[in-house]
Amino acid sequence: MKSVLKLIALGTLVLFVTGCAGPRIEKARFRIATLAGKPLAPMQIDHAEFSGPNDSKGVRESEVSIEGNRILRDKVLVDVVIAKAVDQYGVPDAIELRFTDVGQVQWFTLFYKDPPHTLVFRRSLADVQWLSIRELEESRLIAELDTIPRSVRRLAFGEGPLPPPWPVTISLEQFEAFDVPVPTSPPTEVDAKDYMEVANTLQKRLSQSPPPNAEVCSLAEKAFTNLRNVTVVPGISWRLVVFSAEQPIAFGVPEGTVFVSDSVVRRLSEVELTALLAHVMAHQWHQHGRKLATKAGVIGALLLASSVAQVSSAGHPGATGGPAVSLFLSGYTGVLTNPNLGYTRKHEVEANCTAVEILRRLDIPPDKLFDALVKFVTPSTKPPKSGSLAIGDVHRLGRTTNDLGILLDGGKLTK
Repeated sequence: MKSVLKLIALGTLVLFVTGCAGPRIEKARFRIATLAGKPLAPMQIDHAEFSGPNDSKGVRESEVSIEGNRILRDKVLVDVVIAKAVDQYGVPDAIELRFTDVGQVQWFTLFYKDPPHTLVFRRSLADVQWLSIRELEESRLIAELDTIPRSVRRLAFGEGPLPPPWPVTISLEQFEAFDVPVPTSPPTEVDAKDYMEVANTLQKRLSQSPPPNAEVCSLAEKAFTNLRNVTVVPGISWRLVVFSAEQPIAFGVPEGTVFVSDSVVRRLSEVELTALLAHVMAHQWHQHGRKLATKAGVIGALLLASSVAQVSSAGHPGATGGPAVSLFLSGYTGVLTNPNLGYTRKHEVEANCTAVEILRRLDIPPDKLFDALVKFVTPSTKPPKSGSLAIGDVHRLGRTTNDLGILLDGGKLTK
């Protein structure tokens, strides 16, 4: 009987705690949790969507449709510390929500343009108290800046490229709080001859699409030749394949072949294209594709055997209206295009750091790599599309560019 009474009492307590937060807060908490692990970029806030006072009450009580505004409203609903910050400083001009890969730690940042001000909050499972899962959260203010980092000005406010050097706005202590993955050095020698057949099969498939014009090919080859001359890796034979596709695509095969669509070449300057190709080459130097395929082959052989990626040429300048080109590569592109199997956050940080070292040999500042990547970033809370070879999906550019910006803001990639 006592056991039954204890269960009833515990159940009553759980129901009471559950009810304290209320359905609106629980929905907000759930929406935030579903964003963990998804590639996010800093988002500009539209003040016109918020009605009422310029404080947390105005944010909480407004019906909003823009994704960044929704995230801000949800955080104000569930986190008393962030609500107090909005009461003190008003509705921010941009926000940023970041998670660790496993979603156990989250950062929420408020950016104010006039005067420039940045507030960085952090919350982890270590901060959660017993039975507080249904209570309001209390993040900790871990950094306060009297400026807005250049990466945020570029990603959230769309400011154009700025001249180097990139200004350092995040101190060492503050940088470490962001938990950016520590990159490892690329190998000194590579054996990737076993991927030659994969690269040749892909090239044959792409030959079915309309050929790109000579000017585009010449520009890409010039940039690639400069990189090849300064990136000699034993075991890798670098080669470039430019193909026609409306979709912006850039990826590589471990043996050294770089594939890039003409739509990528058209959108970048020569130095930006050099920087982007350096990023793709860095993935191959680190053999990231091989590591992913090996891991995926162990955990999902059937998925890999049936993987297909589509490259559409419909509507592309010069297209003849032929069918989309199908790339059957015994699962290699299936790995790259699967959101659960593709490049990790650490892979992308390694590719960017190694690309910066390659570009340094050509006297190209790391700013240009950021300038190249940001052109393909679209602020979105949607996960990468499965089966999409688009550069933004394969390289998780929302997160990739964001991490690169943090490294630059912290002075980690400049000398």
